[in-house]
Amino acid sequence: MKRIASLIIMLCVFCISNAANYLTFTAEEDGSTFGILNKNNNPDVQYSLDGGETWTALAAGDTITLVHKGDKALLRGNNPEGFSKRSNKYSSFTMTGKIAASGSVMSLIDGTGETLVVPADYCFYSLFSGCTSLTQAPELPATTLAESCYRYMFEGCTSLTQAPELPATTLADYCYQYMFSGCTSLTQAPELPATTLAESCYNGMFWGCTSLTQAPELPATTLAEACYYDMFRNCTSLTQAPALPATTLPTVSNVKGGCYLFMFSGCTSLSRIRVSFDDWNDGLHTLEWVKDVAPAGTFICPKTLALEYGIRRIPEGWTVQYIDDTVAVVSNYLTFTAEEDGSTFGIAYNYLTPDVQYSLNGGETWTELAVGDTILLAKKGDKAHIRGYNEGGLGSNGKDDVHFVMTGAIAASGSVMSLIDGSGSSTEIPCSYCFIELFSGCTSLTQAPALPVTTLAFRCYDGMFSGCTSLTQAPELPATTLADFCYYEMFKGCTRLTQAPELPATTLANCCYNFMFSGCTNLSEIRVAFVEWKKEDNTHFWVENVAPTGTFYCPKALPLEYGLDRIPEGWTVKYIEEGTGVNDAVSSEIAVWTEGNTIYIRDSEGDVEVYDMLGRLIVSKRNGQENIQISVPQKGIYVVKVGTETHKVVL
Repeated sequence: MKRIASLIIMLCVFCISNAANYLTFTAEEDGSTFGILNKNNNPDVQYSLDGGETWTALAAGDTITLVHKGDKALLRGNNPEGFSKRSNKYSSFTMTGKIAASGSVMSLIDGTGETLVVPADYCFYSLFSGCTSLTQAPELPATTLAESCYRYMFEGCTSLTQAPELPATTLADYCYQYMFSGCTSLTQAPELPATTLAESCYNGMFWGCTSLTQAPELPATTLAEACYYDMFRNCTSLTQAPALPATTLPTVSNVKGGCYLFMFSGCTSLSRIRVSFDDWNDGLHTLEWVKDVAPAGTFICPKTLALEYGIRRIPEGWTVQYIDDTVAVVSNYLTFTAEEDGSTFGIAYNYLTPDVQYSLNGGETWTELAVGDTILLAKKGDKAHIRGYNEGGLGSNGKDDVHFVMTGAIAASGSVMSLIDGSGSSTEIPCSYCFIELFSGCTSLTQAPALPVTTLAFRCYDGMFSGCTSLTQAPELPATTLADFCYYEMFKGCTRLTQAPELPATTLANCCYNFMFSGCTNLSEIRVAFVEWKKEDNTHFWVENVAPTGTFYCPKALPLEYGLDRIPEGWTVKYIEEGTGVNDAVSSEIAVWTEGNTIYIRDSEGDVEVYDMLGRLIVSKRNGQENIQISVPQKGIYVVKVGTETHKVVL
């Protein structure tokens, strides 16, 4: 009888083990390990290495080794009140090697993985946060969620390529907040079928998922505060946004409650967005939502939505299509917006007779803009759209140029290419001298239009903004292949300009940057991508009379040469390949930069001494060498003395 009873018990154990859906860790390489970290928390966790026959408590500090590839560990627990309790009272797994998770995470709650109800707030908070060894996520079968239940659950799991299914259709506040943030290998997002949202439910969910190429559908038409806040921020491979079907954006009293805040900020490849709302609602919901997206793209919206541009509206340089029309309407016109009452604009030209038209009613009717016309923007905020059909450009031989004249204060937006193709969709300069001196001397110009072209031509932007003394920000210059004299004197005398546009070209053309920033007396930041100066003709006097101090960002391979044709005297140099680079002003040929816990000195001829911030000598190098590497004991601030020069560096 005892033997029979024993067999019955064994059979019951076998049946339960096979019926259970335990959370399971499987080694994908020999010697992988796992453990658990408890922060003010002590849940019941057990593991089995023999298929569930025997179980052992998993305590903080234990390191469980899966010796061979394919070895498995089953995990379970009895935690009916939740696995973790709060953001400062939680438990998370630690891992090394490569481990694929499978089975149900709910076995940590009911011991078998059968329940579909998350029992408490913060239940799985940060459960796998920072597990860079996790290659596959476990099942998350719960259909009833709790506040912050999956918050930060897979944050920083950089080996995770696919997200688990998320079947819940009714969400809870913060339930998925930052759930997959920093999962840089994630290529596929889960479906998000919920039509009823909750506060901050998707907040930061895929932030920094740089490999994510396609967003999940977002079918909800009724939104909640901060529901999509930061959701796809810095997803640099995302090319198309999910359709946003909500027709009304809720009223919020606090800007932090906006539903689309920073949603696509930093999505540098994003070139298509479709919305259904017809009112920007003061921009509270779209604060910086399209900052740093692709320079050109398509924005699809109702015809009743105001065509306003910027990082909290429609991205500058994008084409607009109306979802109301059977045939899409393209409209990325050069636009002048009055920033003070009574601002005016007109046009001047010599021998050329360009086709230039303006509209004061949003593009419904157009009028020719002729020499001598003065167009009044009576009230601050009034707009004029500008277009033209000028396939031969707006300049010829550097003499017969067309340029605008202005009074008051006017911000330009939209694409300057609408003067060429009538719509602003073109990304190719059609001819030499195309926009030469177009805004030259318009001291009333406070904001430049978009310059989205990637193919330039001889002298195409020559002197385009020279003397624009009210211009505080330069437009982006995305072209990487330059043409002779293309940016010649482009911003000369722009005395309020403090930051140069990024210059991404790695190879320079003849005289391409000559006098480009000459006389920009407040300019204090320049960022370049080229690695050799070649000859002075490429950068002749390009930084004449800029600010006396500033920061010059460049590749480490670029020789550190100074002067009016090189790096401005007295400026700090930082290398774009590093987080720090050269941290002090260098007016000689000596270069000092940092990497890790190492200080590098190039072209030193004298003795080198390194002091900490207490003035203690850390390292002394005698008999100067051309290149020196010095390791320091810890990160911090150090003073490097090279001969008679002193440099401060931060590690």
